[in-house]
Amino acid sequence: MKSLKLSVILAATAMLAACSTPSNVIKGVISDSPFESWIVEQRLIDGMQQSTDTLTLKSGKIEFEAKFDAPTLIYIDPVTNVNTSMGITLVYEPGQKISFKAQMEDRHIVNVEAVGSAVNEDYSRIHNEINKDYIAIVKLIDETNKLPEDQREESIKKINQMSARVHSKKMQFIKNNTDKEVSALLLKSLYSPEDMVACADLLSDNVRNSIFKPIFDQVEKKRKELATVKVGQEAPDFKLKTTAGKELKLSDLRGKWVIVDFWGSWCSWCVKDFPAMKKFYAANKKKVEILGVNHNDTYDRWRAAVSQNGLTWINVHNPEANSDDNDPVVLYNVRGFPTKIVVDPEGKIFEIAVGYKEGYYDELMKRIK
Repeated sequence: MKSLKLSVILAATAMLAACSTPSNVIKGVISDSPFESWIVEQRLIDGMQQSTDTLTLKSGKIEFEAKFDAPTLIYIDPVTNVNTSMGITLVYEPGQKISFKAQMEDRHIVNVEAVGSAVNEDYSRIHNEINKDYIAIVKLIDETNKLPEDQREESIKKINQMSARVHSKKMQFIKNNTDKEVSALLLKSLYSPEDMVACADLLSDNVRNSIFKPIFDQVEKKRKELATVKVGQEAPDFKLKTTAGKELKLSDLRGKWVIVDFWGSWCSWCVKDFPAMKKFYAANKKKVEILGVNHNDTYDRWRAAVSQNGLTWINVHNPEANSDDNDPVVLYNVRGFPTKIVVDPEGKIFEIAVGYKEGYYDELMKRIK
């Protein structure tokens, strides 16, 4: 019997190494997808670096490399101009071999199953449960968009109620799973800073000292913001560009009452409030200034909305890439639109009003006279 030569053994070993998949390559199967192009966004957990790629689904399969040699959040969504439900979320840690599979029903991702780590397996189960609610919300949004604007009120109320139920489900899961790392991941998706802080305080030291520690650093920042954004406190300053292209700071308006109005062209309640706001401004602009802070609109859409709605007060655009230290939506913990922050002539917060309210400006004038 001939003995194996060392060169043959080394060659065979090299072939096996070449055929194995490196741990930083993530493979997935998405069956029954009507979409070929998918966006893969990778973001370090501390948010300091991110990368975005558009990939093509080939025979229902997708494959890509983890870009960072550090714990990373990965978000996978179809490229489409229609509303879809939740995308696929993965957590990558160097050395862990992560893979996933999912199905699509119509345009919605269902039955996600990720393997390779406990946090991915846990999150897939939560995704599948909560996503049922998201699909129902998306369907109702589609139906609402087909209605005339003056017939949308009841549907919008229902959408808000459904969204609140999803929020409550996430909070309940966190409260019931205080020693699971996936609970830290859910913290990021809570839209209420107060709830985020409260839930973070429940989580164990093991979770706090896990790869998700940067999330708790962000929570502490939220805690400090909540302590400062209160009636009677000095209004946090920020600087944005007006429709004339000039930089304006909130503090530049000291000496007048200022209503900081957070709005977007996509927000029907914001637009509904404009006629009463215009009437109020015309009667009181010697004493009161309005600073419209646009959010979640492109620059061109913002300019068009200011013009189309005849907004004669100061308007500034809040770009998506704005830093947290200068983003008024972050600084003021804005959670709903419209939100109005009333600032007195000395620069202190006088009132925080969330949502649309009939007769709001008449009541306000009685309080600030």
